[in-house]
Amino acid sequence: MNRYLIYILFFSLVACIGDLSRDKAVDYLEQTSMRIEDPERHYFPIIRGAILKTAFKFYNTGDHPLVLKDVNTSCGCTNVQYSPGLISPGSYGEIYIEYNSGKNIGHVEFYIDVYANLDTVFKKTIKFDINVVTGADYTRDYEEVYNEFLKGQNAEYKKKGYYTELDGQVKY
Repeated sequence: MNRYLIYILFFSLVACIGDLSRDKAVDYLEQTSMRIEDPERHYFPIIRGAILKTAFKFYNTGDHPLVLKDVNTSCGCTNVQYSPGLISPGSYGEIYIEYNSGKNIGHVEFYIDVYANLDTVFKKTIKFDINVVTGADYTRDYEEVYNEFLKGQNAEYKKKGYYTELDGQVKY
C-alpha cells in the first residue's frame, strides 16, 4: 500500500513542479500490463451525418499503477477522451470515442493507439469499422440506375463516359 502512495506522491509532485511534462513522468513509472475489453468491434450501418458514441473499458492487469500517456486516432473525424490519472492494479478506466460520419461514405475502419507504461509493447490498438450509408432521398439505388439505363434514359451516362456491356456488345 505504501508503494502506491509513493507513486501517487511522485506523480503529483512532478505535475506540480512542471519541470517534467506528463509524458516524461509516465516514462519513470514502473511498467505494467493492460487488457482492453472487446478491442475490435464491427458496428451496424449508420446514416451519413450521424454521430456514433461508444466507450472501451480497459483494465490494469499488472502489479503497478497504469497511466495512459496518449491516445491517438487514425482520423480527425474521431474525438477521444480517456480516464486521466493512475489506474491501480485490478481497476479499470474507460476510453470514450465519438465518431462523426459527416465526411465519410461506405465502409470505413478506424484505429486508436493507446500509449501507456506497458511492459511488453509500448502501445495497444483499438479497432472499429462501420458502414456509412446515405439516406434514400440522397441517392438512387443501383437497380433504379440500371433500369433507367436500359430504358434509354442514359444521356447523363454518355456525357460522363460510363458504359456497360449488353448482349456481348459494348454500348455507350
